[in-house]
Amino acid sequence: MKICFVCDDLMLGGWTSLRDMMLRLAKNGVELFAVCLFGKGYNAELLESAGIRVFCLGLNKFNAPFKLIGLVMLLRKESPSIVHTNLHYSDIFGQLAAMLAGIPGRIIHVHSLDEKCRFEFKFLKKMILRKASAIICVSEKLRINFLKEFPDEDGKAEVLYNGLDIDGIREKSRSSALRKNDFGIPKDSLVVLTVAHFKWQKAHELIVQSAEMMRGQALSFVLVGHGPRKEEISSMIRRKELDSHFVMLGARTDVPELMKMADVFLLPSVSESFGIALLEAFACGVPSVSTKIGGIAELARDGQDALLVEPDAGQICAALERLARDPSLRKSLSVSASDRAAEFDIALIANRYLQICSEISKCAE
Repeated sequence: MKICFVCDDLMLGGWTSLRDMMLRLAKNGVELFAVCLFGKGYNAELLESAGIRVFCLGLNKFNAPFKLIGLVMLLRKESPSIVHTNLHYSDIFGQLAAMLAGIPGRIIHVHSLDEKCRFEFKFLKKMILRKASAIICVSEKLRINFLKEFPDEDGKAEVLYNGLDIDGIREKSRSSALRKNDFGIPKDSLVVLTVAHFKWQKAHELIVQSAEMMRGQALSFVLVGHGPRKEEISSMIRRKELDSHFVMLGARTDVPELMKMADVFLLPSVSESFGIALLEAFACGVPSVSTKIGGIAELARDGQDALLVEPDAGQICAALERLARDPSLRKSLSVSASDRAAEFDIALIANRYLQICSEISKCAE
């Protein structure tokens, strides 16, 4: 079996799960390679350092026809048994190239609740979905939403949760030497960590509103990530004179290490298909507060693994205050979340993925 993974890029963020999947499959002896449409990024470098080949097409609106031909030629040369595409552009471009190259097995991986197909691509997307061998959704909530837009695929779409290298994350966190004073955070301050791309779905404004409601308390909000709304959120923090309560770290590659110094993890999203960063927090045993939207409720059990709230600053504030004054609750959430994370270990997810691939290969024979 040989698998080609096609994705937009392999930057920091949600691609962590796909990266860990590829690394686990390679460890299991599966031959594979990746194709990035637009650019490579940090996770591509990690894959290449592990001996996995990553091709970059450098796709743009001017060279699309030539790059499509190039991808078809690459697929014919490499002759994978399965092409696995991720996100809308990769689905359109990668699946079309796979069909033209005569690749028998084709998997479409649906990652986002908000990824709507543009009208001009709707017919093409329906045709690609109809001809796909399998459609994978990262949560049941996402599968339901996907079928609202593409109801004809009800018998084909199935759930395969995201997974991570849980043991690897825990080892990095345990060995971390990072401390609060490394970032100018007072020793007695409760550190609330958020790891999220600065975009509307992550609702960072709810963190700022919560901080304003809790002004004067010994709390430090550490925000990790980058994105189009970062300056807007930074301006909001300055305007409300909350600078002393926030540490903005930008994009980081040492998230497990940062988890070591966190007292609480906070995910305030208003749209979330799964919650990779929340799973990372679980793996590190960090007591967490998250909004109960999208696929979050399939990962976290309210009051057992995390405190789940509506996307409302008042409810977030109440949950943080509850954790701040109750160390025993933080401890019980930490233990339960750590156990829960093991159920999403990438080894388990990869085994189920290989079953799907084997079924596809048998049908293609």
